[in-house]
Amino acid sequence: VTHALHQYHKSKTYLTEALQLGRNFYGPHAMNMVLAGILNDLAKTELSLDHHSKEAEYYDLQSLEIKQRVSGTGATKEDLFETIHELGFVSFDLGRYKDAHHYFVKALHIRRQLDGGPNAVNKCLAEILHYLGYVDSKLNRYAKSRSYYLEAIQMYRRIFGENTKDRFFLSALDDIAVLEMRHGNFEESRLHFLKILKLKGGIVDAQDATQQQQELAGTLNHLGYLEKKLGRYEKSRFYYLGALECHQQTTPHRSSSSSSSSNTGVVINKSLASIMHNVGHINYLLGRYDEAKSYLEKSLQMQRYINGPGGTHIQLALTLRCLGSLEFDLDRYQQSRLYYQEAL
Repeated sequence: VTHALHQYHKSKTYLTEALQLGRNFYGPHAMNMVLAGILNDLAKTELSLDHHSKEAEYYDLQSLEIKQRVSGTGATKEDLFETIHELGFVSFDLGRYKDAHHYFVKALHIRRQLDGGPNAVNKCLAEILHYLGYVDSKLNRYAKSRSYYLEAIQMYRRIFGENTKDRFFLSALDDIAVLEMRHGNFEESRLHFLKILKLKGGIVDAQDATQQQQELAGTLNHLGYLEKKLGRYEKSRFYYLGALECHQQTTPHRSSSSSSSSNTGVVINKSLASIMHNVGHINYLLGRYDEAKSYLEKSLQMQRYINGPGGTHIQLALTLRCLGSLEFDLDRYQQSRLYYQEAL
């Protein structure tokens, strides 16, 4: 009950006490499904607490050991699936992607057995395929990752319809678009992002409007990058400006007394600084130097505020280098030299 009420610390206290009572009753090393269930619930509670993935893994592994030992006499395949599936998420959170892949593959096999075989279609299977795609992308297995993503996308479409706006479907489309982009398949990536843009354009949820605008800004920013890589600078500028507009709509203005504001009174964040840089850089490539300098200097000001005096960050170096190139093109060599030196 306390877990359902999001009172996770209380839930952990009760479950820890229940586990101790259960071990006193059944024995400290008992292979009992009641204990396995308590361990599973403790793992779920730990996952609900920030940065508690190691604790969740500790309980899940104990639960899995019990379930595997009593499999066929007390534990069902559904019981095994629950813990193995959860261990996939725990391993992923801990950055152990090979372990995550191992657990998700096992979970996929069990789920298919439970749901009617290799041709089964449901949201749980689609989500496992989606996660396998993401895990393989982390392991730099492009072909496998792409295959899993495409299978997940096809299954989402079969469940929700061809032009569904389901958030899991959109997330899978976004992930495969990023995968293709990172592997230099810019045209394929662009087509995926255009599909996302078309579908997101019709989503309006007042309770989630800010998040939707931020996600839309991310899609437009990716499209700006892809068009730039394809040499279509005007289209790139169009998308980058759209991303900037979306992001500014979700970034309110506050007084300069705010701890998250610069002395301009504008709330500062890394995403906005990055998009400002992108708009400045594409204007530089188009030869619109005044406009480019304005955006790049705004981005630089934000980044200095974020990173602090003497701060270093790759994005900061890129902005300084771009400003150095701009000043060089304008024959302002002394100023160019200063930017280049700082970028180093």
